[in-house]
Amino acid sequence: MEINKLPKSLVEIKGEIEVTEFEKFRAPAIKKLSENVAIDGFRNGHAPENLLVQKLGDIAILEEMAQLALAKHFPKILSENKIDAIGYPKINITKLGKGNPLGYTITVATLPDMKLPDYIDVAKKANAKPITTEVTEAEFEAVMKQAKIMRTKSENKGVEITDETPLLDLDDEYVKSLGGFDNLDDFKKKVSDNMKEEKEWKEKDKRRLEIIEGIIDKTEIDVPEILIDTELHKMTHKMKSDIERMGLKYDDYLKNINKTEADLQKEWQKDAEKRAKLQLVVGEIAKVEGLHAPKDILDAEVKKVIEIYKDADPENARMYIESVLQNEEVMKFLESQK
Repeated sequence: MEINKLPKSLVEIKGEIEVTEFEKFRAPAIKKLSENVAIDGFRNGHAPENLLVQKLGDIAILEEMAQLALAKHFPKILSENKIDAIGYPKINITKLGKGNPLGYTITVATLPDMKLPDYIDVAKKANAKPITTEVTEAEFEAVMKQAKIMRTKSENKGVEITDETPLLDLDDEYVKSLGGFDNLDDFKKKVSDNMKEEKEWKEKDKRRLEIIEGIIDKTEIDVPEILIDTELHKMTHKMKSDIERMGLKYDDYLKNINKTEADLQKEWQKDAEKRAKLQLVVGEIAKVEGLHAPKDILDAEVKKVIEIYKDADPENARMYIESVLQNEEVMKFLESQK
């Protein structure tokens, strides 16, 4: 096996899996493939090997064998060579043939060297700024006006509301009909309290952003390209999902805005780099401070996800939720610095 360190914290691993070891994955590969292939006269997963080979060809079986073999051996390679890998590896099969060893080249990103700033000092300075939750009279009246507009619309169906339209006043009877309110005074108090709470959450979000961006800006780190590419992939996938949920086609959307996917990813490059840097910085702070996702909460959240999304991979779900919960622990730690 040959291991080479590349720029941008990348490591290239070149090696082979011997024929005898590689052949051990033939039966599992055939079993896995047969479960998803329909062959007349046989239930899925019960067709003879020769018929499966005739239908799919040797190369399909060899490719599945390669996937299974590398899935098993890759973690061992990392462990035995003390490679602290992050993100998804890029795998290139260099030799694949019946009766031959499996040749591969794997390129993986490793944790880059980074120099964190005095993040506690950054957090203290941000936390020293007061959070304003006061609701002004103008803000409150604007919400009350919206409530009056809603009543006017509901009781005068079809009427277009303009600046000249007289609005119906709010009263005890109306707010009671909305549910959850005793009278008009109760309605106003609860609206005011909700507005204060919403303001507080927005201010806290702004403070979190100020803290983390202050730390990121002062952190010395060379972000691996493979992590930036991973973030770009996530951003692209989310955009596709959002567009499809609106009942649109992704390709049609790109045509309408006269851009290609590559154009969008070029525009997102800086944001993707910042997101990748964020994960590395938060992960390093968690490591330094010994912060972890609470096990009871983690187990409960994973169970919830698996129950809702039956096809979700439990290990991937756990890794994702653990990352989210750990990030939250880091933010709570930074917010507690006074």
